[in-house]
Order: sequence, then C-alpha cells, then structure tokens
Amino acid sequence: MNTQKRIINFEILRTISMLFIVIWHCFIHGINFSNYPFTTSNVVDSFNFLVSIILLAISSIAVNCFILISGYFMINRYQINYKRFEKVWLHAFFYTLIIVLFICIKNQSWIDLKLIYHVIRSGTGYWFVDKYLGLLLIAPFISMFINT
Repeated sequence: MNTQKRIINFEILRTISMLFIVIWHCFIHGINFSNYPFTTSNVVDSFNFLVSIILLAISSIAVNCFILISGYFMINRYQINYKRFEKVWLHAFFYTLIIVLFICIKNQSWIDLKLIYHVIRSGTGYWFVDKYLGLLLIAPFISMFINT
C-alpha cells in the first residue's frame, strides 16, 4: 500500500501539467506556424496566432512543474530508492518495446532487430524519463546539500 500522503493541491497541479504537456505536444507536433503568419490584414488569423503562442508559452512550464513536485516530495530522502528507479525504467522500457513492435506489425514489415537493439541499448529513449531517472539517483545528494 502506498503510504505517501496525497495532497490535493499537488494532484491538481499534476493534472493541469499533464494537460499542458498534451497541449504543448499538439502545438509542437501538430501545428505548422509558418502557415499562420502574423498579419494585420486578417484579424481572425492574427487572433488565432496570438492565442496559439500564448497557450504554447503557458504550456511550456509543465515539465518544470513535474520536477518541482518531485523535488518537494524527495527533499527529505537521503537514500537512493532503487525500487522506484527500477520500476520507472522497466515501465518506460516495456512501453517503448511494445510501441516499436506495434509499429513494425502495423507497417507489415519484419521486426527490425537493429531498432530493437537500439531500444535495448539506449534504455528508454525518452528524454524526460532519462532525466527523471538521473534526478532519482542524485536526489539524496541534493537533499543532503540543501539540509546542511
């Protein structure tokens, strides 16, 4: 059973941050801003462009919020939590491997052994997971430094 106390304010911040991550990914991977030039000739296009830029700027703080939440709850831990490290790494690795296999099957191609080898060698392949795992490893040292 999870003994960590849930604080509603942090849960709301975490949920809003998740929404910001989705919005940010939609803007970065879905919208080509070169198709929407900022011109004063069309008020609707200009308004849409400004709203898009404002939403993109606001949603870019989501990763920082996740790191701050993690830091708040890890500040008084002085030992490396290897079980948590292993759990996060295994989840990311498992889903990465499943996604690669799904893409190979969807494209009706042979399973690309080079790609699977790259996934195994690189770990997760996701920058946030890699940075978070690094944070889990150095968190006890940061806690000792801050508390001294």
